[in-house]
Amino acid sequence: MELKPCPFCGAEVRVREYLPPGSGAFQILCKCGVSSAIYPSVASTEKAWNRRYEPPNEPLTLEELNGMVEEPVWIEAPDMPNLHGWAINYGLDPDVMHIQYAEIGLDVYGKTWLAYRRRPGRG
Repeated sequence: MELKPCPFCGAEVRVREYLPPGSGAFQILCKCGVSSAIYPSVASTEKAWNRRYEPPNEPLTLEELNGMVEEPVWIEAPDMPNLHGWAINYGLDPDVMHIQYAEIGLDVYGKTWLAYRRRPGRG
């Protein structure tokens, strides 16, 4: 069965047998650290992974973004092509989102940049 990609990073995932080997328990793993629950067979693991619920990936509202302190979000800034990718709102300042080596003003959220739960077009 073909597996859906990771809903967070878009990478291909793999089924692995849960330890110890021969346990008859399986789960899905992604290189980004996301994993599924544990199931008793490869088929049931794949089936569950492919039918998982995925909320819509609309741009976050400012209120949603402010509620996601220390959670990863995907940033899109069409006018600033070097400013896109995964970021974490550290919650240090209510007016600014601090991301790795930059700061983005929350006063221009929705005008010059947007944040999403997942990378748009993935998962």
